[in-house]
Amino acid sequence: MTNLAQSKEDKNNSHVVENNEASASRAPTDAQRELEWKSSLRNLEHVMDTYKSRSGESGVSERDVEQVAEAMEQVAASHADPVVKTHWRERAKAFRAARADERDGILEEIGKGFLMLLTTPFFLVGAVLQAAGGILNGVGSILGGLGRLTRKLTYTGSSKNRATEESTRPSARE
Repeated sequence: MTNLAQSKEDKNNSHVVENNEASASRAPTDAQRELEWKSSLRNLEHVMDTYKSRSGESGVSERDVEQVAEAMEQVAASHADPVVKTHWRERAKAFRAARADERDGILEEIGKGFLMLLTTPFFLVGAVLQAAGGILNGVGSILGGLGRLTRKLTYTGSSKNRATEESTRPSARE
């Protein structure tokens, strides 16, 4: 191959590599989407806490309501599932349109969802530990049973018991 042909091929290959890198950087991976969604959920939780603290103090402004609704829309935008996106956008719309007492109910529902998200990993770890404990208990029972069985099979009795056994056995002479 000539130098000119090789340099053209190198340019074409580098262009392909650049295009692949650019498309990879544009399309977020599942892990990136998951991190972005969790980050938006944490942001929503923070904004909700701020809203709740202000509602107990001096009252809530329209700006606070809008911040909560925007955080809900951010959660919708960061999720890949269209059903989830629609759900969070509808919640944001309902939150904006609701009266003050209705907003507290909406936030309580969302808080229950956060509680489920937070407690699920602990529940799963507990279930795994309980299953492992059950398995270990079963293995221990099996080994205990085997130990009792081998003890029964290898039991020959004490020397006192042998003397009484031999005296009560019929002899071969009789």
